[in-house]
Amino acid sequence: MAWLSFIALVPWVVLYSDDRRPRISSLYYFVGALATWILLYPGCYGYGWFAPLFLGVVCVVWWMPFAPMLRHVHHRFGLPRAWTVPVMWVAVEWLRLEFTVGHFDLYALGYSQARFVNMIQISDLTGVYGVSFLVAAVNGMFGDLAFALRDRGGSGDRAVSRSRLVLSVGSVIAMFFATYAYGIHRVSNLDVEDGPALAVIQPNVRHTIRNFRGVHLTQVLMTLEEVPRGAADLIVWPENAIMSPIREGGPYLDDVRWLADRKDAALLVGALGLREEHPGRTTNSAFLVTRDGEIAGEYAKTVLFGWTEYVPLDDALGRVSPRLQRAHRAMARMSWGFLPTGLPGEGAVALRLPTPDGAMAFGSMICVENAYPPLAAQTRLEGVRFLVNITSEGDVGGPVQEQLLRISMFRAVENRVGYVRVGNTGISAFIDPAGRLDGLVVGERGATISVSGVRIDRVRVVDAEPPFYPRSGDAFAKACAVLAVGLWGIGWVRRRRPEAAALAAIVLAAAACASIPEPGSDPENSAAALQDGLRLLEEHRDAEALAALAAACAEPSACREALRPTAVAFVYTLQPENGADYFAAIEARHPEVAAEAARYRGYLLEQSLMADRAEEAYRASLAHEPTSEAYELLGKFLVRKGDLDGAIETFDEGLRTMPRTTTLHYLMGRALLQRRELAQARIHIEAALADDHRSAPAWTTLGRVYMELDDPDAARYAFLRAVVLDDKDVEARFHLARMALRAGDLAEAHRLVGVIQEVEATLGRGPREED
Repeated sequence: MAWLSFIALVPWVVLYSDDRRPRISSLYYFVGALATWILLYPGCYGYGWFAPLFLGVVCVVWWMPFAPMLRHVHHRFGLPRAWTVPVMWVAVEWLRLEFTVGHFDLYALGYSQARFVNMIQISDLTGVYGVSFLVAAVNGMFGDLAFALRDRGGSGDRAVSRSRLVLSVGSVIAMFFATYAYGIHRVSNLDVEDGPALAVIQPNVRHTIRNFRGVHLTQVLMTLEEVPRGAADLIVWPENAIMSPIREGGPYLDDVRWLADRKDAALLVGALGLREEHPGRTTNSAFLVTRDGEIAGEYAKTVLFGWTEYVPLDDALGRVSPRLQRAHRAMARMSWGFLPTGLPGEGAVALRLPTPDGAMAFGSMICVENAYPPLAAQTRLEGVRFLVNITSEGDVGGPVQEQLLRISMFRAVENRVGYVRVGNTGISAFIDPAGRLDGLVVGERGATISVSGVRIDRVRVVDAEPPFYPRSGDAFAKACAVLAVGLWGIGWVRRRRPEAAALAAIVLAAAACASIPEPGSDPENSAAALQDGLRLLEEHRDAEALAALAAACAEPSACREALRPTAVAFVYTLQPENGADYFAAIEARHPEVAAEAARYRGYLLEQSLMADRAEEAYRASLAHEPTSEAYELLGKFLVRKGDLDGAIETFDEGLRTMPRTTTLHYLMGRALLQRRELAQARIHIEAALADDHRSAPAWTTLGRVYMELDDPDAARYAFLRAVVLDDKDVEARFHLARMALRAGDLAEAHRLVGVIQEVEATLGRGPREED
């Protein structure tokens, strides 16, 4: 339906550039643009009924100037619409892509022509905006034709109309001729050669925090079974292939290194990255692991997706109105099930792939970053020869995935690079520097979406300097924007009488956040209030439960029992920030329960992404009363922060105070395992099992210790003990599957992966669901 783009704007052109009819309100265009945004992004419905409308209102702001600016400029200057429409449209396209939250605009008009190779070659000069200009010019020409037909029987300005029509049609024909002539010339003179061999893995599984072990094993099995040794220089897994920080080592990086050695190939895998200065936050990264098992480079996603990877304007709202910030965060939690904790990367990175012919520089982009042209251009200027776009799109839908493939074709042409797209559910493809599809991952019935498969092919590259577009800084689009604003401004200056501005202001207001409950003031009714609160929580009446549990805190003993369910209720009602303030009030009011209140305050502050304050709260709990729970929480926090030395010191201090504490021994063992102090780790895990021999997590950790000590029989026994004790223990089965893979028992590995996937399918994502 690429032809449809050539008439898509005609109704708006007719409505807002009619010389004979009264001025039409811009409200019509706002409603149409909002409806268009919502219909173009159907995946938003998966995040809540309010998400499409909310995101639409936020993003449609940057779509708004087209109609009022076109109307104003046309009525003032009377130029052919084939000239004014493309200038105004490209200006607004650039505005949308540059300023929409997360640069999230997948539907530039030019993308519709991606399959027409000769037509899109001009984008190495202008970017996609040059093709959008041509398509919008055709829309303007049809608008001129429509008015010429309507006014053909008139008199007076008939000669002017005819002259305008000749200019309109003639200019469009000239643009088409020049565009196609340039395209034919560029394609015929492009010296394309074979580059490195890449194996792309499309597992056809959704990537979530709940199923990451099954996903990892699925990708390992596919790579092991379908990529012959030496067949590829680089094996590529999708975005989020490993939902764990792999720089910390552990089983995921160990498996990647094992595959690199076994397949004699480097791997590019999507995984989490950490930043020491931002504890509790992660980057969405692509890691290059060489044949020798070394991490040779990392690219961290720069353009984050709003509300799923980060919360837009979060810090600003916190400074202006904490209540508004909390309401905004609650909406994100309602949509995604948790508060996003993503950190942006620092920009383009050139990764260097060792090949038999020498290292070759390439760049990586993650998810819909490929829809932001300046990022690919910056990467090209780093000297890369090809780009790899890893993505995890789940079930966003075929039309969106097809659109993203077309966008990838434009990035290849704009920068004259080979382009490889690798998606968890498709579309995975090889694209040459002319924007032509070289190969796709195709299922048994010919489908490219929601199928699993592997494709091994050579990426096509050119040995040439970057073309004009990546060096231009979007000069063509910015020139259109300057011209549009100039015409609009000159038109206002030259008007004889003032007129109200045409652009509408859109104000987004958020609902007031739930208020923080006050601790009760009637000690005699505390016990009854506690029972009411527990009952209401069991009945999922969480807001009412909060009020009752707060009433229970009129006196210390009932309050102590109410603390944990109160913290749970704050999580269920998606307001951990309010919860942290509430527990601060309890801490001040009841010194008898201050240690426990401080612990829950720290936990809720962590949920609120306030890591420094959370650590202060955990340490305050220890200052109130040194309990094993406080040592556990502080130590686990320090592990998540990446401060293993501090965590081990905390666990050690707790064990000196309370040497028979099973959980502290277990946590100390895991921390020592992470630091690879295996003998000491085994001592602490065995001490934990001596106190509680039915602890499945402890048996699993002991099995991991034995794996590292290269004692597979003892490791298998420990993992099997964990499975017997807990038939839903995913981690033990995960390591049993890894052992089966190393032993070459693929049938057993497949069986275990199937069991793991069955268990993971029962895990939810909301605060009330199993985690």
